[in-house]
Amino acid sequence: MAKQRWRGQKGPTLDPDSQVAYLESRGVTFERVDRQAAARYLRDVGGYMRTASYKSLYPKTPGDGGVTRYIGLDFSELIDLTEIDHRLRMTFLPIALDVEQAAKLELLYCADRHREDPYAVVSDYFSSLSGGRRARLEAELEDRRGDSDVYEGELIDKYVGDMPLWVIAEVLDFGDFLELWAFCANRWHDDGLKETRYLLKDVKELRNACAHGSAVLNGISSGASKYATPQPLQEALSGSHIGTRDERDRWTRNPRTLEMLAALWGIRDIVRSDDRHEAAKAGVDALLARARLHADWYTDVEPLCSCYRFFSQTARAWL
Repeated sequence: MAKQRWRGQKGPTLDPDSQVAYLESRGVTFERVDRQAAARYLRDVGGYMRTASYKSLYPKTPGDGGVTRYIGLDFSELIDLTEIDHRLRMTFLPIALDVEQAAKLELLYCADRHREDPYAVVSDYFSSLSGGRRARLEAELEDRRGDSDVYEGELIDKYVGDMPLWVIAEVLDFGDFLELWAFCANRWHDDGLKETRYLLKDVKELRNACAHGSAVLNGISSGASKYATPQPLQEALSGSHIGTRDERDRWTRNPRTLEMLAALWGIRDIVRSDDRHEAAKAGVDALLARARLHADWYTDVEPLCSCYRFFSQTARAWL
């Protein structure tokens, strides 16, 4: 296994048994799971960095020698939160992918409503790019032609140099697609599309986090979004009477929960497929049920309880 070196410590790295001892020295108890099982979990399943990261959700108090100790935290809760977070990623990844696909279709619908020439839109988009950005995008498409991209290479090869909107929307990655979205929003003077782009950027970030296996829950009690909550999400939450104003502000201010709310909003307001809606509802319902499995363990962990209540209410209202 990969070894960790503790911040401020220049001594030897710690094996799983020593990691257990270190956690115990920080106030973590082992009442529901024995130390050997805990060490096996750290070695074979969760790893120390991920599993221990959820201790950030718990209060702590100064201990001897200035070392803080966590209050009311048993190792079984770290295991449980690791597993809940795994389920969360497996739930939100397909939701984010469905929103991405629906957004691409939405842009085509909008272009049709504006009676756009799909080739002219793409040509004008490339012309609007700075020299460096245009060269980078053209080089990436050129590199993916034919057999170089086993999934979309033939499509790129067929249309490279003169792509219609419906092709470029298919072959661009989510980030580059959102740049095209922004160009179209400005072209059509559509403030709604401009606001929606911010929510789609949040969905993209969540998709990437889920696909890369990043921990999500360990950051729900800290951090602040880089921008004001987009108007469509504000209106959807308040219009559905979800939470109090303070609760809405709290969970849209946190970047990670904002991204999950953006994904749920996307399923509600962008995705048009009933089958996709039903799949999202089934996945979120199963996630919430898994989160309730040991609910009595977390009665004093305010961030988890408040977050669960808010997202349960959102799921009931939107899915």
